[in-house]
Amino acid sequence: MLTQLNLPEVAHRMRALGITPQTCRTVKQAYGMAASLVHSRYEPEQQIGLLFSFIQVPQHLQAAIIYRWSQAGFPPLAGYASYASHVLMVEIFFQIALAANLISSERPSNRVDIAYLFYLPFCHIFVSGDKLHKLCAPEFLQKEQDFVWAPELKGDLARINRELMATSELERQMGLHKLAPRPPGNASHLTVALWQKHAPGSGEADADMTAMSPEAERKLIDHLKSFTKAPTDPEVAGIPSDELQSISIERLVPARKGNWWLIPKKVADAEGREDA
Repeated sequence: MLTQLNLPEVAHRMRALGITPQTCRTVKQAYGMAASLVHSRYEPEQQIGLLFSFIQVPQHLQAAIIYRWSQAGFPPLAGYASYASHVLMVEIFFQIALAANLISSERPSNRVDIAYLFYLPFCHIFVSGDKLHKLCAPEFLQKEQDFVWAPELKGDLARINRELMATSELERQMGLHKLAPRPPGNASHLTVALWQKHAPGSGEADADMTAMSPEAERKLIDHLKSFTKAPTDPEVAGIPSDELQSISIERLVPARKGNWWLIPKKVADAEGREDA
């Protein structure tokens, strides 16, 4: 378990291997040390052994994993199992940073906090107000990813809220997606800069889009709703999803949240939504 690691003991063990505040002075150096170990072909059995230990791979699965890796010629873990290598790199980095006093071994919560970096390969933007994340996360990010300091994002979101609240009640009743299909402001504003980098073109009108008449929109909506009302076979729950011709998943978006209409007020009123 994450909280079972004895941080002072880990730091002591790593210092015995020669990792000290004198040999590793920055988190960048700690990351470099961890990366060199994970990307190396040297002693692959030690690499996989560390990984098994860190993430507690069940004993009965270990032999099969090692055999499969050996059949591939023991290539560097980073190329063979990229996510496994990322997890291993975070763990090794953490232990190096503990030994170098770059991360405190006196705060048990650091063990849990560093584990959030396991999610980095699956995100475009990593937002946090944790100082440990601010210190360490940027070292693991790819060029297409961003770390965002949460207080700065909150400040810019407050700016957006103020600007949109300056609009009329009638404009806000159109729904947030029509009122602000993209964040207001310019590239000097954090949210706009992130939007332009990670969602280029989003919210822009499609030149090839043909506007639908209100009647056509209503017919389309009624047609889609008919799927949710269609009878189903009681045995359908036992059929694998990849064998079904279609699946209807219904989710209800709240009509309004706080000061903002998430869907147009007139649509919510027409549907008799109780949350309008």
